[in-house]
Amino acid sequence: MIIILSTLLVLINSLAQILLKLGAMRSRESKAILSINIPILIGYFLFLVTTVLSVYLLKVIPLKNFTLIIALNYIVTLLFSYIILKEKLSRQKFLASFMIIVGVIVFNL
Repeated sequence: MIIILSTLLVLINSLAQILLKLGAMRSRESKAILSINIPILIGYFLFLVTTVLSVYLLKVIPLKNFTLIIALNYIVTLLFSYIILKEKLSRQKFLASFMIIVGVIVFNL
């Protein structure tokens, strides 16, 4: 159950970030000072869900494990941005992801 909730936390958090970016790109088109659209609203709602999931997970797993789960958000968000937003993956992004993975492994030792 903990593994499923942890996976959901990472996936939902990354999806929320992608939705906020999609909403921001739509906002640019409307030229309004403050623009709230469906992707932005859903993104913020998903952040609320991840906050509740985070609080629950912090109660049932050690903080050390929780920080490892949160570190995976960067990599999943990078993959989602490549798949959904069609962003290019640069050498810097690969290097940064590799450093995150190494950091997670070293921190877990």
